[in-house]
Amino acid sequence: MLAATDRAMAADPAAKLVFRDLAERYAFACDRRDADAFAGVFTADGVLEAPRGRFSGRSELRGVIPMMARLYLKTFHAVLGQQVEIDGDNAQGETYSIARHYFEKELGDLRCYEMTIRYQDRFRREGAEWRFSSRTLVVEATHTFAVQEPSRQAS
Repeated sequence: MLAATDRAMAADPAAKLVFRDLAERYAFACDRRDADAFAGVFTADGVLEAPRGRFSGRSELRGVIPMMARLYLKTFHAVLGQQVEIDGDNAQGETYSIARHYFEKELGDLRCYEMTIRYQDRFRREGAEWRFSSRTLVVEATHTFAVQEPSRQAS
């Protein structure tokens, strides 16, 4: 059962923005290829479970970004919705997202591998900061399609 202050925080839309901001910082770190920022949204013992593996601790989490850079020209992550329940210094929730991963199938053939996903999130408060203690990526659907970069589109 949630303490009165935690129930108030869970019901307070401004408090929920803290978790939304965390999810968006995760997305921006992926897209900007910032390994330190990516690892920094997790607790020191944080875990990411994804189709490409399980990454535990900030050192392994930092390695996710170079791995993505080897696989894709760029990525675009959109946070669509989120629900979080707070219990003291811990919280859990679910975050809906779309993740787009751009690559060249062959020279000049730009493609997008799009994933409709949910993250099963666990959070832990460390001092005044909330961080992910774990994120499990659940893939709902995928779609690969041809795209054009603005500079490649005909005028």
